[in-house]
Amino acid sequence: MKGLDDLLLIREGERSNVLYFLSFFILISAGMAIGRSTADALFLKRMGIEFLPVMYIIQSVLLSVVSMVYAAFADRIPAESFFRALFSILVLLIFASWLTMSVTTSTFAYPVYYLIYELASELLMVHAAFYMNQNMNTLQAKRLTPLVFAGAQVGTISGGMLLVVTAPVVGIQNMLLVWCSLLLVSLILIMARHRRHGR
Repeated sequence: MKGLDDLLLIREGERSNVLYFLSFFILISAGMAIGRSTADALFLKRMGIEFLPVMYIIQSVLLSVVSMVYAAFADRIPAESFFRALFSILVLLIFASWLTMSVTTSTFAYPVYYLIYELASELLMVHAAFYMNQNMNTLQAKRLTPLVFAGAQVGTISGGMLLVVTAPVVGIQNMLLVWCSLLLVSLILIMARHRRHGR
């Protein structure tokens, strides 16, 4: 194991920290891969490509507002606290979207879910990098960031493979519940981590 640690530039005492961040980024990226595919597929199927220009305009406005709010508050609270709130809100929003799609004939949920994904993808990856930097010193972050981001790519691939295998069985709409599950696991992981280690 020491040879592998040396190859990956992992110093003594850092292995558990690296494994945690790898797992965390894999979970987030797998969920985002599922979110992107389901958001695009459901929106295009139910609403059609002709509505995309309108969605891009709405998305740009919302991203601008959310980015300004995030920039104003992100460094005022611990990064893990922001993540706990973000994961909880996303689980509720995604589950509400799934429930609306399942029990009503309204098409309103599809553009809303599309926007939820777009905003979530922006916040999750930006804040994930901020969270990692807040929990590592500068030298650790520079040395370990490539390895952790490689884990994010593994998560994206894993999420895509999970979608390919699972969606034909449960249906693309029910993959929203899979994304909810990944967010819940991420929430449990981050809570367990900081209960044990603090900030």
